[in-house]
Amino acid sequence: MEILHFHFNLIPILLVFFILFLLVRKWKEMNQRLLPPGPWKLPLIGSLHHLIGALPHHAPTKQAQKYGQLMHLQLGEVDAVVSSPHLAKEILKVHDLSFAARPKLVASDIVFYRQKDIAFAEYGDYWKQMRKICTSELLSSKIVKTFSLIRQDEVHNLVASISSTPNVVVNMSEKVLQLTSSVICRSAFGKVWDDRDNLLMIMRELLALLAGFDVVDLFPSWKLLHKISGKRNRLMNMHHKLDVILENIINDHRQSKANGGKGNNKFEGENLIDVLLRVMENDKLQFPMTNDNIKAVILDIFFGGTETSATTIQWAFSELMKNPNVMAKVQEEVRMTFDRKKVYDDNILEELKYLKLVIKETLRLHPPGPLLPARECREETTIEGCTISLKTKLIVNCWAMGRDPERSRMCPGMHFGLANVVYPLAQLLYHFDWQLPYGQQPEDLDMTETLGLSATRKHDLRLIAIPHDLSQKWKEMNQRLLPPDPWKLPLIGSLHHLIGALPHHAPTKQAQKYGPLMHLQLGEVDAVVVSSPHLAKEILKVHDLSFAARPKLVASDIVFYRQKDIAFAEYGDYWKQMRKLCISELLSAKMVKSFSLIRQDEVHNLVTSIRSTPDDVVNMSEKALQLTSSVICRSAFGKVWDDRDNLLMIMREVLDLLAGFDVVDLFPSWKLLHQISGKRNRLMNMHHKLDVILENNINDHKQNKANGVKGNNEFEGEDLIDDIFFGGTETSATTIQWALSELMKNPNIMTKAQGEARCACKGKKDLDDSDLEKLKYLKLVVKETLRLHPPVPLLIPRECREETTIGGYTIPLKTKVIVNCWAMTRDPESWDDPENFVPERFENSSVDFKGNHYQFIPFGAGSRICPGMQYSLAGVMYPLAQLLYHFDWKLPNGKQPEDLDMTETFGITANRKKSSLDCHST
Repeated sequence: MEILHFHFNLIPILLVFFILFLLVRKWKEMNQRLLPPGPWKLPLIGSLHHLIGALPHHAPTKQAQKYGQLMHLQLGEVDAVVSSPHLAKEILKVHDLSFAARPKLVASDIVFYRQKDIAFAEYGDYWKQMRKICTSELLSSKIVKTFSLIRQDEVHNLVASISSTPNVVVNMSEKVLQLTSSVICRSAFGKVWDDRDNLLMIMRELLALLAGFDVVDLFPSWKLLHKISGKRNRLMNMHHKLDVILENIINDHRQSKANGGKGNNKFEGENLIDVLLRVMENDKLQFPMTNDNIKAVILDIFFGGTETSATTIQWAFSELMKNPNVMAKVQEEVRMTFDRKKVYDDNILEELKYLKLVIKETLRLHPPGPLLPARECREETTIEGCTISLKTKLIVNCWAMGRDPERSRMCPGMHFGLANVVYPLAQLLYHFDWQLPYGQQPEDLDMTETLGLSATRKHDLRLIAIPHDLSQKWKEMNQRLLPPDPWKLPLIGSLHHLIGALPHHAPTKQAQKYGPLMHLQLGEVDAVVVSSPHLAKEILKVHDLSFAARPKLVASDIVFYRQKDIAFAEYGDYWKQMRKLCISELLSAKMVKSFSLIRQDEVHNLVTSIRSTPDDVVNMSEKALQLTSSVICRSAFGKVWDDRDNLLMIMREVLDLLAGFDVVDLFPSWKLLHQISGKRNRLMNMHHKLDVILENNINDHKQNKANGVKGNNEFEGEDLIDDIFFGGTETSATTIQWALSELMKNPNIMTKAQGEARCACKGKKDLDDSDLEKLKYLKLVVKETLRLHPPVPLLIPRECREETTIGGYTIPLKTKVIVNCWAMTRDPESWDDPENFVPERFENSSVDFKGNHYQFIPFGAGSRICPGMQYSLAGVMYPLAQLLYHFDWKLPNGKQPEDLDMTETFGITANRKKSSLDCHST
């Protein structure tokens, strides 16, 4: 009995020990998975009562002072962690991938086509693909830059609208939202659609729901509550409205594209839907794109680009109105800078240092997304000893960071396109003085924020705009704004900036400071230099006829019989007639093909000549010039005339003068200077010599025709009589020389090009024109040569026929327009690794030199594009192919590739300065 009694009493003791064991184990697990601290909770609603009566980014900031920088909140059914400044880097950088997911919100799921956008897409391969498209195609620096003209145009409209009703109360919140939405609409859709106001209304309601604090997101399993609230039905209705609007926009773009239309109306270029439709055709995408993908991404851009920019401008204005001393300082900077530079475009913004500080401070106090878009934990992670469980919602309180006295002034993680903020602010501060209405004082201004994903002003910002008291001079300057320019000297203007540099090098360097549209005073001549593709397109395509004239040069006037040629002829009916004749008769595809036997014969003679002296040093510059001039002579005159060398000598001197930088062209009214320089007399002598040679040729042709003798000797056919000799000889020879120079400087490329030629035509004694189609890599070599060494680096200058506005600047009548093709082909925004010779860059690229891609226009573009392009290319490809096929090449006298001098000459063409390219052939 005693034994049994002892056993009976042991059972409770063992039970107590077992419970203690479980409690200790549970405590250890809790210690190992320590959740962040947080305020006390209520049943069902958790921590929600702590947010009542405060904005979502205000309440956690206050609570964090008590519970620390990583705080747990139970938001209904949702576990959330709020991060403060010190841990933002830990979460957003160190453990970025662990928190790269987005929580699934009802609003983002319905409105963004099951999160097919970028901002709310689930982390994974689809998101990576769409983000890459966004970075490389939609919002690359190149694309963003093309929208600057749209931004300038819309800001001009805003200033004009406010100026039309001076001294009245202006709803700046409404004006700014209309401005940013118009910029985004035109950038994304090509125009401001009639449905823009509907889009804005829907956007405002959605942004409140996308914050994730609505009942449907806090209690996702309470389906009955969802029905009672009616939120899902409202979201479905909004989605339907958006879908109809966007579907119509996409269909209109497809229809416009099918009809040959292009993007952004008068500014052309691709708008964002055009880009997405082009990307959509890529059959190599891992996730093929549909209309839904395009619509979701466009909504991202419209919502984000419109709201964030408008919010920042409103808060910047609010803070300036609240701080009059800051307003005075920033207006003084803007007005002094604008009045000194006399420009109002994006390029001057870099000088507005204080305005940039104002915007930074605005972003610190009023980040557009105060809580940033929420993240979701993808895997259990430990931060500062606390466990963040899978699926926990992570909220980064950017608003608190901007106000943390221990942190820097800029909110981390904010990447913001400032162009849509800085430029409008600068213009509004320049043109107007601002007052608060209704007798309000700065300290009375209401700075309350709204609830939502973005924290905009709760109440519209209403101000009185008072036009700034500008002098009449500056009013006129504002109406006729000239492009910026470097400082000038009396008489010579900007010419001293060109001393010691080639004409296409100096403006390229100056453009980095003064912008892609720059005014130069060249003696008595007003000139503008264009150095960017989108402005070149404005001039050569959009306003082609306004710039179709040629400036009158003394050399072209004398040598070309008062400009009766094609290249320098005045724009008008005569030029149209001659150009039509050139295209349809002289340089038609049929004619170019008919000269192939001449070309083959002359190249055969060149190869034979080089073979006759093997291992000797060959002056390839001289050989290339003799080759191209012989082909042109036989094509133009029927034979190589004895006067060919005289023609070449005269040609070289005339080409130097045709650049338009000679004293007789820079100071046309200084007749005494012309006589002293002797240029006019020399030109008259050259013209006389040319005239005798050409007159004899024409008379011989007339005599042959009368005697029934046909053109090109043994090849018969018609030949050419024109100044085509100058263009066809020099440009082709120049390109051949530069191609060989680059191949000698890059032995690996030489090996690849030779290997292709010899493999494609193995066993043949000679190549013919049909073989050229096989030489794909050689075509890339020629393209890359034309990119690095355009034969006419500044193209042939144009002249403005009527006052025209380009990029917000006025180009007056008779202004000389110089398109710096050389600068555009080396622009790092258009080309990767632009200074190096890389033929492979064109391998999978649609970019060509036929006048449609304005970063690459060695033959010009528009109505005055070089009509001899095909003839010139044929004269380059075939000789190069033969020289690579028949010979191995090396530099003489032990020179290494890196020792090859690549200096250019001065003149309308940019040939090698050391005219002899000496090579060994074996």
